[in-house]
Parts: sequence; C-alpha cells; structure tokens
Amino acid sequence: MKRVERGFEALEASALDATTKTKDLEAVQSVQTGLVAAKGMCATVKMSPAAKAKYGEDTAKYLLDMRTQLIAGLSVSITLEQALLAGDQKAAKDAIAKLEHIEHEGHDTFKSDDEEKKGDKKGDKPASN
Repeated sequence: MKRVERGFEALEASALDATTKTKDLEAVQSVQTGLVAAKGMCATVKMSPAAKAKYGEDTAKYLLDMRTQLIAGLSVSITLEQALLAGDQKAAKDAIAKLEHIEHEGHDTFKSDDEEKKGDKKGDKPASN
C-alpha cells in the first residue's frame, strides 16, 4: 500500500494541469498498481480491532468487503486517469477527493492503528476463509 500512498500524495500535491500531466499519469499508475497488488493480498491481511468488532470470525465477509473496497478505489482511479487524459482538472480533483474518502473509509475498517503508524506488519497471521 506504500505504492498507493506515494502516488496519492503526488496527486494531491499536483497542479493537475498540462505541465504535470506526465507525472500525474505516472502517479495514478502507481495508485492502480498498488491497489491491484493489495487486492491480490487480501487473504494475508490480519483483521484490525475495528474489523474484528465488525466481522467477528466471519473472514469470508471481511475478505469480500475488503476486496470490494479496493475495487471501488481502483474504479475511481480509472475515472481519475480518464480526467487526467482529458485535461479535466475539476473532474480529476473530484476523483482525488473520492479516492481520499475511500482510503479513509477502508483504513478505518481494515487497518489497525499500529499499521497506520508503522506500515504493514510482517509475520501476522493471515485471514483464513
């Protein structure tokens, strides 16, 4: 998810205009690549306390919701890329705002406070189906 965060930070700081288009497209590609990778690793993510409270032992629903959340982010990132390609700064800014909302929503549910501070933990027990 660090790749997603780096790309997202670059987009937030960007002017989102013709002078930054190449770098913006690279940043959105980074976001997309990171989201696809994260989607493929859902089963390895240990439940956060918030997720445990919400899902209990229902790891199938937990994994379904996490994957759905990542797909929502990926879908918005494609909308963002289309806006960048069209030179539509307002649509790009709107898409970035939607991505930020999806990010916060996902982190509130799926990421523990320790992970937020330290990054993803290694060696945690993966979620089982």
